[in-house]
Amino acid sequence: MTGHRCLLGLDIGGTKTSARMAGCAASGAQTMTVPTAVGSPTSVLDGTIDVIESLLADASPSVLGAIGIGVPGQINQTLGTVRLARNLGIGTDPYALGPALSRYFDVPVAIENDVRATSLG
Repeated sequence: MTGHRCLLGLDIGGTKTSARMAGCAASGAQTMTVPTAVGSPTSVLDGTIDVIESLLADASPSVLGAIGIGVPGQINQTLGTVRLARNLGIGTDPYALGPALSRYFDVPVAIENDVRATSLG
């Protein structure tokens, strides 16, 4: 791998999504907070993609090295799934948010329960 890759962290909540991109040598840290696109798993995914693409607007997508996500609900870190995040519109069926973002941006994605991620931070 050549060049310096950025890391992107997202806190997806029931009312707002906050994102921070760091580690980019030229641009420094960039942040963004927007209302969360809630209602269905697809709307959460689409809204998350929009946030990430907005942060990458001034950079080549190839600068992105990895994504970390804190999200409410029950998380399976191994599978990258979230379920029972009712405030987002994600029900009992596991939704593969991590793998969907990993495929879209072609980078590794780590997902954790938002409360656990906060306590670890």
